[in-house]
Amino acid sequence: MKKKNPYELYLSTELETFEDRLNLAKYMDLRFENRTITVDFPVEFNGCVFERCTFSGDFKKSQFIDCLLEHCDLSNIDLEGSRFHRIKMTGCKGLGVRFSKSKGQYVTIEESILNYGEFADVDFQDMLLKKCDFSQGSFFNSSLQRIQLQQIDLSSTDFSDTPLSGLDISDCKIDQIRMSPKCLKGLIVSSDQAIALASLLGIVVK
Repeated sequence: MKKKNPYELYLSTELETFEDRLNLAKYMDLRFENRTITVDFPVEFNGCVFERCTFSGDFKKSQFIDCLLEHCDLSNIDLEGSRFHRIKMTGCKGLGVRFSKSKGQYVTIEESILNYGEFADVDFQDMLLKKCDFSQGSFFNSSLQRIQLQQIDLSSTDFSDTPLSGLDISDCKIDQIRMSPKCLKGLIVSSDQAIALASLLGIVVK
């Protein structure tokens, strides 16, 4: 028996399009299209699809489970302390989005712009990030386990006090990246990146 892809979303084949006001604490098996998603309280979305939606308001301690977000705008929303499980984001924008203290597993983010994002104190496991812009962001004091990075812009991103063992950034842009020397052990880099990062260890390369 073929093993199921743990990143594969569990979505109903028949999703009802939701057009009412969002005043409930839980939404399940629904489709949201071309609308603004505004809440100011913790909310759970389970098995939902969001297409060309704009998120606004306070989403602290919310939950997104088996959700697909396509071409959505999450800029400047607060998702602190939220949980994400089996989520896929494609072509989304999240300038200044705040994920601090959130937890995520089996999350895929593709071709999205999340620069200036706040990811401090997060617990992220088993994530796949492809062709995204995370520049000018912060992953301060975070736990990153089994994170796959493909063509990610990490320019001027802060990884201070975040253990980086096993993280492969060899395919990423890392200009002016910030890391703690004590957390570099096990980090996977390209030969060119190794020279650039040598200064973090006080090494002078001639």
